[in-house]
Amino acid sequence: MMVAGVVFNAVKAGEHEVHVRRAGNEISGSPFSVVVSEAELACADGVKVYGRGLTEGQTGQPCQFFIDTSHAGTSRWL
Repeated sequence: MMVAGVVFNAVKAGEHEVHVRRAGNEISGSPFSVVVSEAELACADGVKVYGRGLTEGQTGQPCQFFIDTSHAGTSRWL
C-alpha cells in the first residue's frame, strides 16, 4: 500500500485552488478546490518537528517522526 501526504498551508482565508503533482505530472482530480475560513488560519510558530525520519528513510519502510504542536498559536496577524 502506498501512503503519501500533501500539506497545504493557507495564509489567507477564501477559496484556493491546490495543484498536486507527482513526478511532474498532475494527479487525478487535481486541481482541488479548498475553502479556508478565518478560524482555520494558524501560525506555525512554536511547532517542533523532530525524529530520525526527517533525515533518513528507506523506500517501502515506515518512517517515524514527531510533530509537537503544544506551543503553536492561532495567527492573529493575518
